[in-house]
Amino acid sequence: MRRLLTGHECTTAQKRGWGGVKNGDLIRLAEGEFDLFITSDQG
Repeated sequence: MRRLLTGHECTTAQKRGWGGVKNGDLIRLAEGEFDLFITSDQG
């Protein structure tokens, strides 16, 4: 996905220190900082 978004800042929840944050809280953290937030269910 990162290769498709060249020219944009890309990061992960883990790199931001958000690795253990639950879905609702994660979205609240991200909404003030990102224009696009992509999630993937690992389960």
